[in-house]
Amino acid sequence: MLQNVRRFVGLFVVLAALIVLIPGLALGGNTISIVGEVNDDFQLVVNDGQVFEIMTDDKGEELIGHAGEMVKVTGEVVAEGADRSIKVLSYEVLEQEKDEE
Repeated sequence: MLQNVRRFVGLFVVLAALIVLIPGLALGGNTISIVGEVNDDFQLVVNDGQVFEIMTDDKGEELIGHAGEMVKVTGEVVAEGADRSIKVLSYEVLEQEKDEE
């Protein structure tokens, strides 16, 4: 009888942990916000040299229309080997300071 109770409690603890952890994984714990320049090669280039391929869904296509502009992008990063892509969730075009001569 005591063994059955322990088994039930152990199973309950495991199920409770899964219920708590799985939604966090499904929400994509790798959502980030980064600032960079959109280029003509469908990439977001960050000042430190990092390059993210822009996924070409609706939001990505919209972002690609801002080639040559600085943007702040919030998205989910997908890494495949050395390549990194970003699924754009939202973005904001940043104003650039004009050079005074």
